[in-house]
Amino acid sequence: MPEVRTGVWHWEARHPDWNERQWWGPNVSSYAIDDGARLVLFDPLAPPAEIDTLAAERETAIVLTCPWHRREAEALAKRYGATLYVPPPDAGDPSPVDGTVFREGDRLPVGVEAFPGMEPNDLVLWVESHGVLVAGDTLQDRGDGMQFLGDLVNNVPEGFSVEEIREGLRPLLKLPVDLVLQTHGGLSGLRVVAFGNRSQLSKRLTSCHASRVAPRGAVGRAARKFLPVACEQPPRVQLAIIVFAGG
Repeated sequence: MPEVRTGVWHWEARHPDWNERQWWGPNVSSYAIDDGARLVLFDPLAPPAEIDTLAAERETAIVLTCPWHRREAEALAKRYGATLYVPPPDAGDPSPVDGTVFREGDRLPVGVEAFPGMEPNDLVLWVESHGVLVAGDTLQDRGDGMQFLGDLVNNVPEGFSVEEIREGLRPLLKLPVDLVLQTHGGLSGLRVVAFGNRSQLSKRLTSCHASRVAPRGAVGRAARKFLPVACEQPPRVQLAIIVFAGG
């Protein structure tokens, strides 16, 4: 299990619900941030033994980027005696995640601040102590480098526009970000992205726009399994905050 930097851990596991009709890959990423006294897990699935050991030694919490990334969060919260923080459930969800609900703008007592993402319950999480952003579905790597999901067709939730979503992401440009941790991606290539020159973060992006919208919530996410996801002319730079240091 690689330690991306001191106190930042990454691992991958095969999602038990994955099949070939899914629009995302079989392996998903999870992360843990350790400050020596507290361990915070993000979207965890099948944590390795090293994480179990740390959890036994630390005050432990679990934070989800979105409720559909529940993975093994509830079982792990029970195993570790950890508080589980989760964004609001989709409307009408018959089995919401059993945890403490938080929303964009909230500052959690475990050193995590929630910023808007693609949907009201798909959030980008800022961990100031380590200069880290944790992204759920808003920022992904499908093999061609980091992408803003709104730049792929059929991915803009109904009732929103790409421009509105980008405007909500703009506060991220003011953060002293060192790393972006993607829960769909991993460590091959530049899945964990080190930022280059800070002045480049203000550049406008060149991007295609989604030609169609998807229904909001679980219905729309399910529909994406069967719809094309690539721009006809993929953007060279998808998001103003995505400025690669190299590779």
